[in-house]
Amino acid sequence: MPETPKPSPPFEHAVHNWEVCKELHKLTKYGDWVVTTAFYSGMKFMEDTLFPNTYDHPVKPGEQNEYKTFNAYVRDFGKTLGANKHKIMSDMVNAHIDDEEVVNSYEDLKQSCHTARYINYKVGEDRVKMALEAIETIRVFCVQ
Repeated sequence: MPETPKPSPPFEHAVHNWEVCKELHKLTKYGDWVVTTAFYSGMKFMEDTLFPNTYDHPVKPGEQNEYKTFNAYVRDFGKTLGANKHKIMSDMVNAHIDDEEVVNSYEDLKQSCHTARYINYKVGEDRVKMALEAIETIRVFCVQ
């Protein structure tokens, strides 16, 4: 990888998942896990990009807090938002990432992962290709 990695745990986790994704793709018979590792890599790249930062309180306009980690944000607002980590991250990506291609790539990965994990693990090559393209779009955006 030619870019200099950022020294954060989410970034390191993202790179690990991305490397696993590429290795699984070489095996050709684990498309569901290629899609899954691509999504989790994307989620960690986004976590690294979005945190630390200051965010508005989701139900108290004007109130802001600084959050060093995504987990701290989820701890404070998960119950208030009535959502799991995946939904919260998806909402954050949609609200705070200005690149439509990145947002769409993230949403495609999220939906494809959900389908591969819980509905049908038999993932076609077209979906695998989409996942690899989507994670590359996200990765390039997040390492700039």
